[in-house]
Amino acid sequence: MKRVIDLVISACCLVVFSPLLLVCYLAIKLGGGPAIYKQERIGKGGKPFFIYKFRSMVVDAEKEGEELLQQNDDPRLTRIGRFLRNHHLDELPQLWNVFKGDMAFVGPRPERKYYIDQIMQRDPRYQRLYVLRPGVTSYATLKNGYTDTIDKMLVRLEMDLYYLEHQSLWTDMKILLKTFTNIVSGRIFVVAWCLLCPALSNAQDTLSTRISYDLTSEAAVGTGDYTAFQLVSNRHHVLGTRSNTAYLRGAITVEHPFTNNLKLSGTVDAIGSLHADHKAYLQQCFVNLSYKAFYIEAGTREDNLIVRDNQLSCGSFVKGTNAKPIPQVRIGTNGFWNVPLTKEWIQINFDFGYGKFLDDGYREDIFFKTKDVNSFYITNAYYHQKHLYIRSNPTKPIFVMVGIEHAVQFAGKNHQYVGGTLITKVKPSNLKAFWNVILPLGDSNYYADNAFEDWVYGNHTGVMTYQIGWNINQHHQLQAYLDNPFEDGSGVRKGNGWDGLWGLQYSNRSPDRQYVRGAVFEYFQSTNQSGPIHWDSGDYPEPVRSQVTDFVTGDDNYYNHYFYGGYAYYGMTMGNPLITSPIYNKDGNMAFLDNRIKAWHLGVNGELTDHLSYLIKGSYREGWGTYSKPLPAKHYSFDAIIQGIYQKGPWQFGAAYAFDKGNIYGDCNTFNIKIGYHGKIL
Repeated sequence: MKRVIDLVISACCLVVFSPLLLVCYLAIKLGGGPAIYKQERIGKGGKPFFIYKFRSMVVDAEKEGEELLQQNDDPRLTRIGRFLRNHHLDELPQLWNVFKGDMAFVGPRPERKYYIDQIMQRDPRYQRLYVLRPGVTSYATLKNGYTDTIDKMLVRLEMDLYYLEHQSLWTDMKILLKTFTNIVSGRIFVVAWCLLCPALSNAQDTLSTRISYDLTSEAAVGTGDYTAFQLVSNRHHVLGTRSNTAYLRGAITVEHPFTNNLKLSGTVDAIGSLHADHKAYLQQCFVNLSYKAFYIEAGTREDNLIVRDNQLSCGSFVKGTNAKPIPQVRIGTNGFWNVPLTKEWIQINFDFGYGKFLDDGYREDIFFKTKDVNSFYITNAYYHQKHLYIRSNPTKPIFVMVGIEHAVQFAGKNHQYVGGTLITKVKPSNLKAFWNVILPLGDSNYYADNAFEDWVYGNHTGVMTYQIGWNINQHHQLQAYLDNPFEDGSGVRKGNGWDGLWGLQYSNRSPDRQYVRGAVFEYFQSTNQSGPIHWDSGDYPEPVRSQVTDFVTGDDNYYNHYFYGGYAYYGMTMGNPLITSPIYNKDGNMAFLDNRIKAWHLGVNGELTDHLSYLIKGSYREGWGTYSKPLPAKHYSFDAIIQGIYQKGPWQFGAAYAFDKGNIYGDCNTFNIKIGYHGKIL
């Protein structure tokens, strides 16, 4: 619990204090030399790590050897450094150490090995402190101040050992409160507060700067091997797939409009989990600059489905909401943009971006644990995505929409054992590689270059959408749609039969309470892939090549690729979760083992009272494995959820029951409770 609290608070502090961090950084840089100083310290378990501080001394202050600080009269302190030391501002970069997990907010101060060795010679009990994460502040710091001699370090050790024996969350809270009181009691903070309050007040009145925060806690308990499918799927992998899991989540969002058309915004969103696939991480961290209907953005952000009901649909084949978001640099539109000179008859929505997969460690760890199952793993892969939707005016009685989504994994390194030796094959990540994946281009000489995977650069997947809508009246709307998946030409020309997502969606836009707010019925099929038959003269050397006169390509093998592995991020499919994600493969296989499925999905939501709403969803699917590895017995699963959500002011309370029945996830029953609070700072 302490680690979860440290994670959330450090993420929030990094956002709140970012202006102060920037001011300190610039002040030091103006004086010359690097602004950030890092030094190796010893942390939990006796492991070394780098602690970060704002540089307060002259450059190369310890070039003659390690020396203890001589407090304020130390000649090595710069003028700005002395100010930072007096007000503890030099410690601010340690928020990053706390966020990373190297340190905690409260714990024994980390020391250098040079001094630990001297302390251990006189008191070997120092080693007992290795069970704790070192802290930004400590009980000993409050009582003993800076330690500028070995004797003082020994006194500090006694206090640290006292803290070790008496530590608790309540004790940590008291230490943090006392530390905060000591810091803000300085004269400079009184002056700064007097100057800052009117400035903030003026900003709120004239620029309408908004700062809000969200706190969420969720727990899922039950029977079975997993948390029920409907509680986990299409939620950006926030809730762990393991059974009996929970998390604490905190986010801060800042919005600052420069003009009516130009706005800067950003969010930092951190999660700490228990008995989950990931313990602590940044779920979102992005900066967005919007001008009218357009934006440019950098970072990691959770996206909603563009043209599907985000709460009711079973998901998108390409740009789904099932996996964690990938960090990207992107441009696009906020909603649909009215094309000029069309009198609002034509609207478009587009997004275009490049990103980077960050799950290298996850893939590598699984590979070395399951080398008998996985023949290779990929690292340093990049991601490119885009979509374009064009629709007629949706307020007219009849409207239509067509669109395309496309995503690709590219570049990176493929690692596999060949003859007992780990061989790495590297794909370029230069500007040409980024250009070549915008359209599915390839190497016409792939056979001569011994790069069969470059028949088309990267692992491509896409979907084409066709949709028609009928506004029955002012409040009621009915839509029918087809999302047609493709991985090569057979999918583009609808050569894969009934494969795709076929759906009907009803929407009720009445402003008052509605027992049925929306309903979705969908049928998803992915069985008619082109199969494993694939031959081309270029695939074989002479003398076979000249004897092959036919040309047959195929083996779509949805989401799988023999160089890049599966279209997944941290084990979760980035597309439609009805195709079972690799994270559920109990043998650790990182491929999609059951991508030929038929599934039926139903979702309904509405309001029972002014404050109480409900959600009901259910899916039934059948699977036959892949073309190359068909299942000996059909896989099937029925998954459903019923959820109630109570909203009162800034508070939201949710309770749900979900279950799985079948041989995909087994029989799982999960009860879920969720509490959320939305607050405003400005």
